[in-house]
Amino acid sequence: MAAVNAAYAARDVVLLQKLAAAKDEAEAPEPQIDSREALIIHLRHESQRLDELIERLEKEFDELTSSPALEMQLEASMAKRTGRDLIGEAVAELQRELGELERELRELNNR
Repeated sequence: MAAVNAAYAARDVVLLQKLAAAKDEAEAPEPQIDSREALIIHLRHESQRLDELIERLEKEFDELTSSPALEMQLEASMAKRTGRDLIGEAVAELQRELGELERELRELNNR
């Protein structure tokens, strides 16, 4: 679980996929394949399992790549490349707004 948390925090999708595959492989029992029909059945099940895994991982990837935190990180990185400090700008704007609200509050209290 620690490896999954570290990979998630690092946004390492490839490692997350490897960890998910390793977990699925560890849980899968060894199939009893004693005939061609048994092999075909096993391969169909395995194909279905892999399709479901792909679908789940694609959904998780989409959720990760569309998360507000990642979008904000990307915007901050792009702004930094142009010499802007997006986080610093946001802090300054919030401080300015806070100052205005405090001024308005003082004015209301003085009435």
